[in-house]
Amino acid sequence: MHAVKQFILGPAHEYLAVSRGIDAMDLSEIRIWSAGKGELLSASPAAFSWNFHPLPSGFFCLSRTSHLELLFPQETGDEVFTHGILVPPQMLKDYSNNAMTLFHHLEKLGLWRAGLEVTRQLWSRETPNRPKKEHFPNAEILPVLKTLSMDGGAEPVRLNSLNAFVRMTGIRRFASILDQILGNFTTILTGSSQPEMLLEALLDVLPIGCRTDFSFSTGLKFSQKRLFRIVFLGTAVHEQERVRHRFNLPTVSATSVTQIQDQLLPSLKNRWSMFVATLFEQNLEGMWNEIVLLDETMSLSELPRRARFWFKQIGLEEIYQKIREARKNDLNSEGNYKIFQARLSTPVDAQEAAASLIQSSENGRWMEKLAENCDENGASPAQETVSQVDIQRYLVTLSEAMHGNPLAQDHLRSVFHEITSSAPESAQNEASEVLLREGIRSWNEEHAVVTNQSCRQVEEMVDTLATMLNMVEE
Repeated sequence: MHAVKQFILGPAHEYLAVSRGIDAMDLSEIRIWSAGKGELLSASPAAFSWNFHPLPSGFFCLSRTSHLELLFPQETGDEVFTHGILVPPQMLKDYSNNAMTLFHHLEKLGLWRAGLEVTRQLWSRETPNRPKKEHFPNAEILPVLKTLSMDGGAEPVRLNSLNAFVRMTGIRRFASILDQILGNFTTILTGSSQPEMLLEALLDVLPIGCRTDFSFSTGLKFSQKRLFRIVFLGTAVHEQERVRHRFNLPTVSATSVTQIQDQLLPSLKNRWSMFVATLFEQNLEGMWNEIVLLDETMSLSELPRRARFWFKQIGLEEIYQKIREARKNDLNSEGNYKIFQARLSTPVDAQEAAASLIQSSENGRWMEKLAENCDENGASPAQETVSQVDIQRYLVTLSEAMHGNPLAQDHLRSVFHEITSSAPESAQNEASEVLLREGIRSWNEEHAVVTNQSCRQVEEMVDTLATMLNMVEE
C-alpha cells in the first residue's frame, strides 16, 4: 500500500485544502506548474486538463484542472481550481511509469469526482471570520484532506490498444510524433486525436525507466512558467498561432494528413523512433512486450544505442543498414523532416496528380476517352502536365492509406470521387480500378514494399482498397 497525499488549489493559486505532511517546496512548485485564471484552452464549463510533472521531493504530481463555473454556474471570469495527488515513485512504477494509465485508474475509482464534491463544499461554506470567497493564507491552517492508501498496478504495455492506436494514427505519423518528443525539450502536439490515448501510447513505446522524463499537459495554454515536455493543444488554432509566433516551438499534428518523403525513416532523427516504426511496419509489435520488460534503459540519451542493439537482436539488421545508407546519401534529410509537418495539397492537386499517373501509364487510352467524354459534356478535361511534387503527394497519401491512416483513406475517397464523377456512369468502376491499379503499381515500384509483406498487411490493404471502391457503388 502507498500513502498518497492530496491538495486542492483554488483561484488565485491559493490552497483550499491539503493533506498533512506535504513538503513546503512541493506546495510552492505545484503553484508554479498549475493553471491560473483563463488558462484553460476551452471556455466550456465542462473543460478540464490533465497534468503530470515531477516535484522537488522526488514525488510526482498528477492533477486535474477545471473551471469553477462547473460547480458554481454563477461564477464568472474563467476562474479555475485544481485537484491533484502526490504520487510516490514506487507507486508510479507499479503502473509501469505510465502516468496516463494511472489517471485512468483513478478516474475509475472516482477520485476526481470526489474532488469536485470536496471543492464544492470548501468553496460554498461560510464561517464567521471568513467571507465566502476569501482564500486560506497558508498551509498550516488549511482544512485537512485525507491521505489515501492505494495499491494496484498495470501491465508494462497494453499491446492491443497500443497496436490499434498506432495503426489508426498511421505508423509513420506516430513515429514522427515520437521522434519530435525525443528530440525536443518541449513539443506542441495538435490535432483532433484523443490526448489520453495518444499520451498513453507514446509512453508505452518507451522503456519503463525513461517514461517519467516526460511531463505533460492537455487542454492547457502554453506558459513559459510551466515547461512541460509535451503540451497537447488539440484544435485550438489561436493558441497554436500564439505559440508558433511567440515561442517558435516544434509543432506536430497527430491527425492531419501530411506529406511524407521517400526517405521517411532516414529523416527521423532518433534511432529509437526508427526502431519503433520498423517494428510495427514489419508486424513484429508482439515482441514489444518482451523488449520493454528486458530493456532497463534509464536515460533518454541511451535510447539511440539501445535501438541499435535491438535492431540487431531481433533480426532487423539489414533494414537498419539500409536506413543508415539512405541517411548517408540523403543530403536533404533535414528538409524532408520539416516537410513532413506540412499539410497535404488540396484535393484538386491530388486529382491532377492522379490524372497524370493514369495518363503516363499503359492505360492512358482510358484517360483520353474520359477527356473526350468530358469535352462532350462541357466539362474541362484533366490537365496533361502535373508536377512531380503533386504526383509524390498522391503516392504519399496512398502510402498513408495503406498503413491505416483513416484521414488519408477519406482523402483518397474524395479524390476518387472527384475524378470518376466526370466519367460516364458505365465507366466509373473502370476509372476507380485504373486509379487504384496505377497508384499501387507506382507506389510499389518506388517503395519496394511488395517484398516481405505479411499476410495481414496484404489483407489490410485489400480491405482499404475495397472500401474505396465501394464508394463508387454507393
